Amino acid sequence: MELFRKNIFKIMLAMSLMFLSCKMEETCVIVTASLEPVREYNFEHDKGDWTVMVYMPADNSMEKAALVDINEMEAAEFDFENNHVIVLADCNNNRDGYDGEWNGTRLYEIQHDKNGMNETLVSLRLGCKELGLSSRKEGELDMSDPEVLKTFVSSTAKYYPASHYAFVMWGECSGYSGRSKTTRAVAFDDTSVSYMENKDFADSLKDGLEKNFDVLAMDTCFGSEIELLCEFEKCADYFVGMEGLQKVEGWDYCPLLNLLSKEPDEGKKFAELLMESQKEKNISIVDMSKIKDLYSEFDLFSKSLTNSIKTKSNAEKIKSEILESDFCFRAYESAVNPVYVDIKYMAEKYGGQSLASCIEKTVRTNNQKYGGIGVFLCNLDKENNLILDIPGDYVRGNGNCKFVNESEHYAFSQDNSGTFLDKIFRN
Repeated sequence: MELFRKNIFKIMLAMSLMFLSCKMEETCVIVTASLEPVREYNFEHDKGDWTVMVYMPADNSMEKAALVDINEMEAAEFDFENNHVIVLADCNNNRDGYDGEWNGTRLYEIQHDKNGMNETLVSLRLGCKELGLSSRKEGELDMSDPEVLKTFVSSTAKYYPASHYAFVMWGECSGYSGRSKTTRAVAFDDTSVSYMENKDFADSLKDGLEKNFDVLAMDTCFGSEIELLCEFEKCADYFVGMEGLQKVEGWDYCPLLNLLSKEPDEGKKFAELLMESQKEKNISIVDMSKIKDLYSEFDLFSKSLTNSIKTKSNAEKIKSEILESDFCFRAYESAVNPVYVDIKYMAEKYGGQSLASCIEKTVRTNNQKYGGIGVFLCNLDKENNLILDIPGDYVRGNGNCKFVNESEHYAFSQDNSGTFLDKIFRN
């Protein structure tokens, strides 16, 4: 009888495995490899409250910070059942080779780690046929490719439908977008030696979700600049980002997700909780529905300011005042470093009260000293000297930056016709 029971058990086990293999495409199959939970074949989950997509192009000097941030997410006391945090992370262990790093691109559904912050990932590693990723072997994606971003967004929305969506662009950003050697962009990828331009970033978000994100957040430097915000106008209801430099380690995701356990019911509340969780002075919340009006006010202000500059000495005075003020945000890490100036400072300094009022209605920031949105001014070299060469991608008609191409009175002109930057830098 005992032998009979054992044989029956073996037959039932074999039949169960056969059934699972026949239903592989439709079934969630979770296995464990090297203690890491994986799901090779994903499925469409029940509709949740929030799906947060985090895009981590860490195939560069920031790869170690990516693993730290994923661990911070796992440490959070967050409802991972009704809300989902999905991370696409790219690493390159040929750079530093520290523990926990991998070589390639992985997709994770964040899971709670009861042990808190540590060096071990417990999140569910996902396979994704749309992205061509397996959960059982390494794959390499070019995270600077707009199609990769678009597919990440669309596949995540397919498998994790939600009432609300938030997107986080993580890593490096250098501001405005164009097509020259000094171009400003996001998603720098060392393996492919490339980057993603901001226009392509915005288009991928719009095409991937086919609706506005409730919140678009940039855990980067130089996110809250008018050049980028004009590109993102139709991508999200609210934007959260830094006007100037971001600390190397970026945001702390544990308190962020802890606060999100309060279950915000709209993008504005999500953005406010994000700001509250970070306690960064120069972090900004931007109401994207007001960006078009802000751009119009800024161009009118630029026209008025430009018309007030009558002499070369007047132009030099204004240039010096701005560059020597405390309202400029700068980087000093490469041969060409951007300088951004706070727009509200310029408005209040040079009689643009209507613009200043518009900024107050559009932006909320922790630092009352600044308005919360910057605009490109010039480039500096490594020694902090002004580079007088005109950046080719900041000339109207030369690049693909929406703000620059539509700027009648601020950005450089093709024929030196007398815009604000023409006057203070071209005399």
